[in-house]
Amino acid sequence: MPTETQLANLNRDNSLQHGVFARPGNLMACDRCPLRNGCDRCQPGGRCALEAEYVESRTRQIAALPFIGPEDLPAVSILVWLECRIARGQAYLANAGDLLPGHASHYLECQPLTEKLGGVVNTYQRMLTSLGLTPGERRKLTATGEAGPAASLAAVIRELSNERKTVEAEFEARDEEGCDHE
Repeated sequence: MPTETQLANLNRDNSLQHGVFARPGNLMACDRCPLRNGCDRCQPGGRCALEAEYVESRTRQIAALPFIGPEDLPAVSILVWLECRIARGQAYLANAGDLLPGHASHYLECQPLTEKLGGVVNTYQRMLTSLGLTPGERRKLTATGEAGPAASLAAVIRELSNERKTVEAEFEARDEEGCDHE
């Protein structure tokens, strides 16, 4: 049996307060940020204010899509978390470079993050697909009537087919061949 808190988290507005979305512990620590030297909002000992704003606005943007329901909010949270991780990785690599200097002048080694970032991007792509946020998935949703203009039409058709209307009329029975038998 779900607890009251779990049930409250299903409410879209409450889930923001109850921690379904990114909490401060998930945000970049300003002390470890690769861009801290050029950031005017960096607070030593604090968490990234820019990332917090992005998480909130992006989560609301995706959650507002017509085919995203309350049951999708944990997946949306993971998607936005992945976007932040990719952006962090790209910022780090832009700052530090893709390669580490090797032990010898002719030997170069890839940053370990370069290899890991590909896996994060693949996971991100799978999350986009599962939420119907890729162009191909949106076309499928539109074709099946689950998103876009076709969704409105499909909803009206479903509503009409669910209504059971009876038509009362007077009629006279006739023979199939149209001949009256006396």
